[in-house]
This record gives sequence, C-alpha cells and structure tokens, in this order.
Amino acid sequence: MTAETALVLPAVVLVLALVLGVGKVVSVQLQCIDAARAAARQAARGESGEIVGAVARRFGPGGARVSVSRGNGTVDVEVSATVHLPGPGWPVAQVRGHAVAQVEQP
Repeated sequence: MTAETALVLPAVVLVLALVLGVGKVVSVQLQCIDAARAAARQAARGESGEIVGAVARRFGPGGARVSVSRGNGTVDVEVSATVHLPGPGWPVAQVRGHAVAQVEQP
C-alpha cells in the first residue's frame, strides 16, 4: 500500500496544480473581460482616457495593461494581463478581454 501511495501521490499533486493553474487563468481572463466592459461603457459616455484607464485597472487584475481606441462611432477597449502559473518553471499565460461599445450621443 505504501509503495502505491508513493507512486500515485506525485501524479495527484501534479493534476491538482494543473487544475489550480487553469482556474487561475480563467479567473484572470474573466477579470479582464469585466474590466474591458466597464471601461468601454465609460468611454462610450465620453469620459477621458485617464478615467477609462482607471476604471479598467480598478476592475482588472493587478498589472493589467489597457488599450483604448476610438473610431467609426465605436470605442474598443482591450485589457490584457500576464498570469504566472503556480509551479516553478511553469509557463506564463497571456490573457485578454475585449469590449466594443457604441459612442453615446449627448
């Protein structure tokens, strides 16, 4: 019984770390999407770029990068972030959220 446990335990730990890593990536991506939507709403209302960026950073994950572009009656907001997975030497994931809103007329 001890030998089987010694063989299976590392695999269980690896699977658990993988599940936690995927969960972290999904969570950060959802934060990016929510931040992009909130920022796009503010930009569509005519708020300044500083306010739009502040809203995106408030709702987004720490260290998020925000890109805002306007044109053709719409505003595009992209929020991106880097996710460091839990294990040493594990890859780094890049996630992003994107939202488009029509500019509101005063």
